[in-house]
Amino acid sequence: MSSITVPARWRFALLGISLAVTVLACYPFGRNRDARYQLLDAWGSDVILNGYEEFEVRTRALSDAADTFCASPDAGRLAATRAAWDTARGAWKRMEVFAFGPYGDVEWGRFGPQIDFWPARPDKVEELLASDSLLEPATLDAAGAAVRGLPAIEVALFERGDDTLMAFDSNPRRCEYLTAAATDLSALAESVRLAWTPMASGETTAVPRGFLLQLTYPGEAVPGATQLGGAPVAMPSYMGPQASMAEVVNRIGFTIENIRAEKLGAPLGQKTGTVLPDSVESRYSGRSLLDVLDVLDGIERVLEGGRDGEAMGLLDYLVGRSPVALIPAVRRHLAASRAAVLAIEEPLATAVINAPATVEAAIATLGELQRTIQADVIGTLALSLAFNDADGD
Repeated sequence: MSSITVPARWRFALLGISLAVTVLACYPFGRNRDARYQLLDAWGSDVILNGYEEFEVRTRALSDAADTFCASPDAGRLAATRAAWDTARGAWKRMEVFAFGPYGDVEWGRFGPQIDFWPARPDKVEELLASDSLLEPATLDAAGAAVRGLPAIEVALFERGDDTLMAFDSNPRRCEYLTAAATDLSALAESVRLAWTPMASGETTAVPRGFLLQLTYPGEAVPGATQLGGAPVAMPSYMGPQASMAEVVNRIGFTIENIRAEKLGAPLGQKTGTVLPDSVESRYSGRSLLDVLDVLDGIERVLEGGRDGEAMGLLDYLVGRSPVALIPAVRRHLAASRAAVLAIEEPLATAVINAPATVEAAIATLGELQRTIQADVIGTLALSLAFNDADGD
């Protein structure tokens, strides 16, 4: 995985993020630490904070690209804006395994649906364009999740296909909408990153902050965490390191299950008995399968330790604590899952009709990875197996 090149004008903004990581690493809790806390800290700084920092940087690049395109629309600038959306999308999907806390809890901001409401709703975007509403971030917030975030911007950039540039030329409001949506997305990316980031000593905020401390200092009343509206956190979210580890490891299983059931199985017709190609994720950009691969990359960061695998990961923790065959089995099933997804020919909307066997094979292969995590890893670590909170959606 390649590292990020950060433009000079953004480095000052990332200084605060680096300070937050330092605060996390040096937080003054006088207690003996065991390897579980080391793993939680590594997930916090090397996967969660770094991942949301990457997403924020990518959304700023998207906002800049949208501004440049709309200042003088042409094919080259449209391609650059689409590429910027693609990299922001990838950064977000790699964080999907952390779909808890600020992602889905109202008191912590519930940013997931605001950033990634799918399937995309082009009808809602067109309704907004046809209205006389002022197209600015506050308007999008009031209009709802269907006109905000990555899928809505995907509609603006990709839904018209080869006629996209013509659509922008014929309706100036499309550029007003694109730049507003990109600005709004960048603000949401900053907010979700801040919601995870611990506050420094003496810092105050009216937005949710510091959920990471709930995960990495479980069972403790920790300073530096406030919920939506600035209210102090009344109770810890997790009662101990086993509960925090169970949250993350269960989320690996849930994420794989959601890939199988929602991203692949639903379009294939496994839920309704009817093939639903229009229900695929990221269908206008044709990156449905790349979405899945990015999610698997995010899972790999949790397993192997950060972007480069040099930090502590779950498989490092399992060394000496699991049967000898378990760690190679996890890696083998992850590699097989990635290969099975790559064997499906993009676009997925076509594959579910013309090559359903390849999609079925990927679902089955991912099932082996899911069972290895939910049965073998969770059992070996004596963690509590939880129910997927997406069940029944």
